[in-house]
Amino acid sequence: MRKLALLLALIAPPAVAGPTPADVDFLSGWQNADGTRMAALRIRLDPGWKTYWRAPGDAGIPPLFDFSGSTNLGDVKVHWPAPEVFHSDGMRIVAYKREVVLPLSLSPADPGAPVDLDLRLEFGVCKDICMPMQLEMTTRLEADGTRHPSIVAALLDQPAQGPGGLHCEIEPAEQGFRVALTVPHAPAESVIEAGEGMLWVSEPSVKAAPEGMTATAQVMAQGAILDRSALRLTVLPKTGGAVEYVGCD
Repeated sequence: MRKLALLLALIAPPAVAGPTPADVDFLSGWQNADGTRMAALRIRLDPGWKTYWRAPGDAGIPPLFDFSGSTNLGDVKVHWPAPEVFHSDGMRIVAYKREVVLPLSLSPADPGAPVDLDLRLEFGVCKDICMPMQLEMTTRLEADGTRHPSIVAALLDQPAQGPGGLHCEIEPAEQGFRVALTVPHAPAESVIEAGEGMLWVSEPSVKAAPEGMTATAQVMAQGAILDRSALRLTVLPKTGGAVEYVGCD
């Protein structure tokens, strides 16, 4: 409860007068052989500010993307470069600083026609306070294009896929489940996610195990079913080389 109260105290009202600490734009990319388009969302931050990863930790606001106003657009996949872990006032946040490029894989209904993107974006930025932001952005992507170096670099900066799946131990706990996930990796900062829903997962405790490391956390899932195949563990060493493991073996 202390963390929740502190988070609420840090969040500023959404109405912001004057310049904002984040500049957001689209980057145009290229068309793949299968007809999908590559583009990206670039967020540039003022010094000292951070914006959040998809699983933001104790005191963060995960980005929300609404492309429903777009034309000639089917599926959209957001690619996430490896974030950093920060500790402040007893809380942990998982975020980006300075600049982040989020590549977008776009599936047009007609691969030969332009894609008109209409994005409603909700995201958070933090420095001394946390500030929710809302933007609406539009751009047109033509069927041709070139490989943008910033998009290529961001794709390469995604966590590598770990060998095999997770060894999972799951047991009922108060208001949800206790999960212990073991992977063949040296102990390091880690994030556990419980699928695409809004299930809250605590900061994991990490310890060495004979097989490598075990990360243990609480999943708040009262009345919900925990999908073992959707459990995800992302290991974020301070030296880089993030690795992601998905699904219980």
